[in-house]
Amino acid sequence: MSSARSRHFDFCMDPLAILSFEGAFLDANRAWSTVMGWAPENLQSQSFVNLLHPEDQPHFYSIIKTFLHDPTPLSFECRYRHNNGTYRFLIFDFVWDSENHQIHAAGRDCTDFRRSRESMATSQHQLEAVFSSMTEGVVAQDPTGQVVHFNQAALNIPTKS
Repeated sequence: MSSARSRHFDFCMDPLAILSFEGAFLDANRAWSTVMGWAPENLQSQSFVNLLHPEDQPHFYSIIKTFLHDPTPLSFECRYRHNNGTYRFLIFDFVWDSENHQIHAAGRDCTDFRRSRESMATSQHQLEAVFSSMTEGVVAQDPTGQVVHFNQAALNIPTKS
């Protein structure tokens, strides 16, 4: 690996790895330690699959089977075991290095984003429940005056003729 590439690999803030064709870690950057609690040297020769949540392994195997038959770059999201035993959601990009028969993997922790999205969905469902249970008509408009939401009771509001 060239000096510039080596520095990028070492100092990237997202987990990067080089995997064997069988999925064993050949190399990992320092971000594995900060993001997932795993020292890069502790990942050496360990299988990438061993870090996957057991429920995500069948999905991963189906993705990797497709990847091995058609090694075009791919992205997938799965839960990975942190060194403390918890699981984090990571999105990984895999690229096949045909010259060296290796997989280059770049990951991004999306756990907080998923939690935020789930929290927003919960809030949206709660808001929907409040709106639909109200007996008074409620109409919400955006800043341009466009109606963006209304409840069932709003259908009974008399309109100007």
